[in-house]
Amino acid sequence: MVSVRAAVSGTADVAVNVRDAAEGANETGETSSRMFASAQALSGESLHLKAEVDGFLDRVHAARGL
Repeated sequence: MVSVRAAVSGTADVAVNVRDAAEGANETGETSSRMFASAQALSGESLHLKAEVDGFLDRVHAARGL
């Protein structure tokens, strides 16, 4: 009878561990998605900033040529 109880307890522990692992994986996936979205936004901002700096430098070069 002890081995049956131990097996039931062990099975319950495994079920809890599997559930916890699944929750952790889900949280990791959500965090990864948010980080990817942030990286995409940062990339867009970087491109915009580069265009602004390039335009500024073009105006500085043009002003020096006058």
